[in-house]
Amino acid sequence: MGAVGKQFYAMVRQPEQPFLHFSRRERQGIIAILTLIILVFLAPYLVLFMKDEDSALPADLPAETIAWADLQPDNNEKITSAPVNYRKRIDENEPAVTIKRFPFDPNNLDEKGWAQLGVSAKTAATIRKYLAKGGRFRSAEDLYKIWGMPAALADSLKHYVRIKQDIKEMKKDAKLPASKQQAFIDINRADSAIWESLPGIGPSLARRIVAFREKLGGFYQLEQVGETFGLPDSVFRLIRPRLLLRDDMPVRKIDLNAASETDLKNHPYIRYRLAKAIAAYRLQHGPFRSVSDIKLLQVVTDSLYRKLQPYLLVPE
Repeated sequence: MGAVGKQFYAMVRQPEQPFLHFSRRERQGIIAILTLIILVFLAPYLVLFMKDEDSALPADLPAETIAWADLQPDNNEKITSAPVNYRKRIDENEPAVTIKRFPFDPNNLDEKGWAQLGVSAKTAATIRKYLAKGGRFRSAEDLYKIWGMPAALADSLKHYVRIKQDIKEMKKDAKLPASKQQAFIDINRADSAIWESLPGIGPSLARRIVAFREKLGGFYQLEQVGETFGLPDSVFRLIRPRLLLRDDMPVRKIDLNAASETDLKNHPYIRYRLAKAIAAYRLQHGPFRSVSDIKLLQVVTDSLYRKLQPYLLVPE
């Protein structure tokens, strides 16, 4: 047998090596990598398991950030879904209060009233200091300027702001000579002739303001006047200090379950598309059980709901 034959015979006689063969060092490396992968996968669960349940909320979290973040501006609304741990934190630091909604003047409301609206004691103290230094709320939008006031809470409260500042200014103005007196416009009672007495408002704009108010069912805040078609923002800013909103004339509400599709689409905040969606919902699901059910419709955004909610009604 030649040299090549002997070499081939020796290879054939060797025991067959396994297809997947790892050395001891390689096996140790593979085990270490698998262990690391398992630990990384389980790490979040281990952290949650070891974490103290009562430490889930930071101690410096503003009092209204969670408990009132999703409140809608319904009268006499109460908190029913605040997290248990968070409710306990509120109870430990502040007296228990019933959260409700009511018309208020932020320039005259005391700290107890702010608490009933869901504002924390710390934020109410900030408001008190602001007013003590001569600050004034001139519109509902000023709520957003208060340090510590969550935007979601301000969204909920601004529909209930009834600033009586203009009434006080009117009393002061009455003491001035007639030539220096300014006329204040009751935005829910003034006719087109009275609107024309304001600077920058002609007969056409005056008629549009009155028509827009009637289609809405009345104004619930001064800023709505600025939504009138064709009214320049510069003119609205000019006349705004002379606009007066009284709280003794509520807006006209629409019965979501009784209003016809035609009545619905005539409202400036509803129009044709939403009117059809409301009619289709009633046909498929039956009557609305609450005003907030309208948010189930895809066409209703949060901002549209906040604008429309004061005009809607679902009888009990």
